Amino acid sequence: MTKVLRIAFIYGSIAFGMDLKDGQIIPAAKEVKEEESSKAFLKRFDFSGFGYIGYFRNDLNLSGQSIQYRLKLDSSYDIYNGYLAHLGIFFSQGSSTPNANSYIYGGVHGSRGGVSNTGFSDRFGIGVFGASKTFNFSKNSLEIKAGRFNLDTPLSNNKVDLYSGIEAKIKYKNMQYFLLYSFSYMTDHLAYALNARGLFDSKNQKLEGQHAASIGIGNSLFIAGLKYKAKYIDSMFYIANSVNFFDVIAFGQTSFKQDIGDFNYSLNAQIAYAKISNSPSLKLGGDGGKQISSAINLKSLAQNRGVYNLNIHLNYKKFKSKIGFLGSFGDGYGVLLNSIGGLNLAGRMWQNNFTSTYEGFGILGSGGYKNSDIFVTYSSFEFGAFDMFWGVDIAFIGGNNFFPLSTNDLLNRNFIELTPHFKYNLTKQLDISLSSSFYFLDIKGIKTKVQLQYKF
Repeated sequence: MTKVLRIAFIYGSIAFGMDLKDGQIIPAAKEVKEEESSKAFLKRFDFSGFGYIGYFRNDLNLSGQSIQYRLKLDSSYDIYNGYLAHLGIFFSQGSSTPNANSYIYGGVHGSRGGVSNTGFSDRFGIGVFGASKTFNFSKNSLEIKAGRFNLDTPLSNNKVDLYSGIEAKIKYKNMQYFLLYSFSYMTDHLAYALNARGLFDSKNQKLEGQHAASIGIGNSLFIAGLKYKAKYIDSMFYIANSVNFFDVIAFGQTSFKQDIGDFNYSLNAQIAYAKISNSPSLKLGGDGGKQISSAINLKSLAQNRGVYNLNIHLNYKKFKSKIGFLGSFGDGYGVLLNSIGGLNLAGRMWQNNFTSTYEGFGILGSGGYKNSDIFVTYSSFEFGAFDMFWGVDIAFIGGNNFFPLSTNDLLNRNFIELTPHFKYNLTKQLDISLSSSFYFLDIKGIKTKVQLQYKF
């Protein structure tokens, strides 16, 4: 407070033309310069990310409840002339997939602060760590990143999936090119899927908890992508290869969009395809630099998998709707490095909130089993007013889908998910949401989620 008053006095004195002696004004002027220097230093920082508290509950034929805390805070600092240093922290404790053995008592995780236990999903540490530079030219730009960053592609989850390596983005007019090379990577889906099958150290001792969590895939990963945007057409195409793991994962999308006053619509088509290598082998490392092995038999999995997805979006002011259909081809439907990736679907829980391991479209999930297939008809409707949004999602999931109720219970299940949901934006950055998914036919139960989230 004294410092603020002194600064105010100096500025006031200057404003009213008071004649201050050198001995009086120099120390105060020095403090003003220090404060301006601190402000200039802070302006060179940029922050992004989110934090949330989520409560998850199962009812009727499903059971269990859990609390999950999660924080992702990434920072970038302009070192010099656009050369950026990146540092990000990630904290996660608790589960979003409760089962019969899940309880919320003990969910505070200890006194003084959360205690990191042996749970596979519990993390606290450095996520992003690297550097980048963007070069701007008259008609295009080039951005280069090197270090450990999130995998930001339609094949993955850009919030939790990580790679170590280098990537480049080139923008030219309405085109964007993407190139990535990684010598070590891991996605949330792959981590959970490998852990569920069993991981072993060099002495053939099973790894569990945090030891199983601290692994990476050393099969070199290459990804190339292209985006095109015009007045009515948006398109993208990404293709990936991981040496001796999968020959190709490809994802393509085309959208036709048009605005007519307050009304707009879009017609969207997506296709994804994956092929496992003919002689696949995973190069796994971690747990203090040890060589890790997996119990998964890649040769026994579906070799050629694919899905296609068609939908239409109809929007008027704050009313939004979507109707679509997804089908599969080949001998499976696991086509992504993540359970959902860039697939544009409806439904709130069925894609990733039963086990976080098998459901969805991950390459090592239920869609990786031979002769698996899936079809989904879906729709969603949402209306907003006064910073509040009400909606309902409806999805029918069928086929030989090996859908999991737990990691040990994979069966072909045809079911309906009906999910009313509500969201209230308390501020531009803080919101609270509620959704309850009701299940019918081969699955009977209710899954409820309440979440308070802040976006940086």
